[in-house]
Amino acid sequence: MTLDVDVPTMEITIYEADGVTELSSADSTGSKAVIFKLHASEHIVKTVSPWAPFDASCMSTLANCAGTKFWGWKDIFYIRCDWKDATTVTIGAASGQFKDLAANANGAVSDKTVVFT
Repeated sequence: MTLDVDVPTMEITIYEADGVTELSSADSTGSKAVIFKLHASEHIVKTVSPWAPFDASCMSTLANCAGTKFWGWKDIFYIRCDWKDATTVTIGAASGQFKDLAANANGAVSDKTVVFT
């Protein structure tokens, strides 16, 4: 028997609209959009019982994201934010916002930001 006691973690990587050009947190961009790639350490969901899939609302910080688009599955998700001049977009998650399939709640996910210019 195996027991899963590890909390799920998440790394956030930021890309310009082309999906190739990587940005660091706090970078500025004139790209028509930014894409936040959310890579979890394992399959995650919003809740286990009752089961609900992971969605953008699991990110407790999702500020100033114009035209939010969300997609993904299992352990990789994407949030796309459209360009809005002089706007700082921030994304992150407090602990307890999502769970793995063994119902272990996540640890905090540090905020990442991008400034549209």
